[in-house]
Amino acid sequence: MLLGISTSGNSENLMHAFATARRMKLTTIGYAGDDGGKMAEMHAGGLLDFCLTVPTSSIHRIQESHVALYHITWDMVHTFLQHRALVED
Repeated sequence: MLLGISTSGNSENLMHAFATARRMKLTTIGYAGDDGGKMAEMHAGGLLDFCLTVPTSSIHRIQESHVALYHITWDMVHTFLQHRALVED
């Protein structure tokens, strides 16, 4: 899994990281702000599995929300690792 975090959703280094992760067949998750920027475009084009966008231009609100999302994601990953039956088909 690759998690990329960008307040604008336009960080070029993350665009390259997502492309590399896609080639490696990793699940990709992006956290963005405002309208999602390039991350939202990648998600719409099927190049990013999940794009969670905080719909505000306030950098402070975006970053605060990203911290909360990060902790939720962290807890979910650990829950799934401890209880693999939750994610098995």
